[in-house]
Amino acid sequence: MKGFLVTIFLLIGFGTFVLWSVNQPVGGAGSVLFNITKGDSVALIAQRLQDAHLIRSAALFRLTVWSRGHQADFKAGSYELSPQLTTRGLELALAGGKPVRNFPTGARRSQS
Repeated sequence: MKGFLVTIFLLIGFGTFVLWSVNQPVGGAGSVLFNITKGDSVALIAQRLQDAHLIRSAALFRLTVWSRGHQADFKAGSYELSPQLTTRGLELALAGGKPVRNFPTGARRSQS
């Protein structure tokens, strides 16, 4: 019984940490122009967001996208994103937002 309670306590603690992390923006001034190319996977987008210092964890971004069912909702284009957005805010901006600039189907960024 004692082991079960410890496990439950650890799971609640981990869940609280995950929810807190997802809702914390990286911070910073200005905005970043972020490009999504047709066919980019959620894993690639998440890694590029982390590399651009817009999110802290690519894994938490992927989990957020998966939990909200937006895996196929990202559209190719350029998005103006703020480091002040939370992980959920970025996910919603990319999944439901309108790109600043669209890439025509089959075109490369240098062609549009």
